[in-house]
Amino acid sequence: MANKSFPDECCQCGMCCLSMTCEIGQRVFNIPEDELCHALVFESNVAVCRLAPYAVPVGDGCCIKARIFICGVEYQFASLPIPFKKMAASQVRNKSLLLIAKGVVK
Repeated sequence: MANKSFPDECCQCGMCCLSMTCEIGQRVFNIPEDELCHALVFESNVAVCRLAPYAVPVGDGCCIKARIFICGVEYQFASLPIPFKKMAASQVRNKSLLLIAKGVVK
């Protein structure tokens, strides 16, 4: 579902949560915004926020304000086709998990 604030549909790729922990997650888990949120889980490649039923608005539209470059052309992440968003988020998630396993980040 999308709305006026976020005109592009949320596909629950998780890129927004992988990019930074929201204020609610920071307060609940007492972590900085650059630490991976403990409420973020993935079920069959779909991002799920364990705080969503209580406090976090999920699915209001793609909220990430990021740009991505493909072959030298700039695109807004939110306007990418859903398969591209899911692929990019999967790559970021795999890199994050690798860095956590190596003890480089929390």
